[in-house]
Amino acid sequence: MKNCILIVGFLIITISQAFCQKLGHNFGRQLQVIETVSAGDWYKFDRFCYQPYRSIYFEYPIVSNKLNIHIDHSWYKGWTKFSLNELAEVERGFRGHGSSRIKLFRYGLGLNYETVNVGNILKVVPFFKIEYERSSNNSDKVLQVVNSPDPTDSSIFSSWLVSVETFPGNQWIPHVGVRFDLKIIWRIYAHLEYGWSFGNRPYQRLYFDNAIDGMPQQRGEWLSKGTLRIRTLGFSFKFLGPPEKFEKIIDIF
Repeated sequence: MKNCILIVGFLIITISQAFCQKLGHNFGRQLQVIETVSAGDWYKFDRFCYQPYRSIYFEYPIVSNKLNIHIDHSWYKGWTKFSLNELAEVERGFRGHGSSRIKLFRYGLGLNYETVNVGNILKVVPFFKIEYERSSNNSDKVLQVVNSPDPTDSSIFSSWLVSVETFPGNQWIPHVGVRFDLKIIWRIYAHLEYGWSFGNRPYQRLYFDNAIDGMPQQRGEWLSKGTLRIRTLGFSFKFLGPPEKFEKIIDIF
């Protein structure tokens, strides 16, 4: 809690200085990497859990308008998911299950550096930051009934209860990525951003015990830890300095 207060205080002070330089908003999707603890033969590790991701950021130059301090705030839902593999041969009906019972908030501090500038129109800006992730759970534990693939025929699967358990808490997360800035007009920029963050503390678990054709099976259990692949679009507005004019240059580093 004390660390959180210190971070918020630092962000408020820094944002008050950076607000007049560059302000941006990102919106897009993140792919959460889900760790399989145990599953058996009928269920698979499902990486493809794309969910909305949004953030706002502030920048302030510290060296020659190329090296910038970067501060941001992001928010998204934590999802945990599994699906059936090819052994199930499910032609219709239920194919898997996913759930979100927790919200995540991130506060990032880092640096970015303009490595490529094409005529002040297109810029390539790699970045690195450390994020403080804070969770807010919607429910401590939720039980959901999952039916067989065909509700009228339970010869393959029986109905089982899926438990979704959250672990509220905080963690520090390294985050790397690259942003492509495109000047639209005057001081307005559009940007495309790719990022990767690497979590280490579980914040949600999905698990269940099941039987197939009446035979008990290995417990299925999956964890979400905050390891994400992020792809967003966004817009930003530059406040300080004259508007950048087109120049016939290609500046690398």
